[in-house]
Amino acid sequence: MVCKVGDLAFVVKAEVSSNQGVLVEVLRQDGPGRWWVRSLCGPRMATDGTRRLEVVALDASLRPIRGAKSKAPRRRYDAAGEGQARLI
Repeated sequence: MVCKVGDLAFVVKAEVSSNQGVLVEVLRQDGPGRWWVRSLCGPRMATDGTRRLEVVALDASLRPIRGAKSKAPRRRYDAAGEGQARLI
């Protein structure tokens, strides 16, 4: 599977053409290769003709948005005069 819970994803394949390209949040798994997702663009047309905010989508229909994984470890620097480290 491509998606994980909490991912933001674009809908790349949709039965309702107006839902193509919609930004969604992956909420929970509904079965193998199926996810409950929430539209971040307001209620959208579902395949049964109703407008819904949350629907089930196939994993193959979604493309998650993630940053490139870096093999380099994150570096922490101690801020001078401060007791807390900050990420730079």
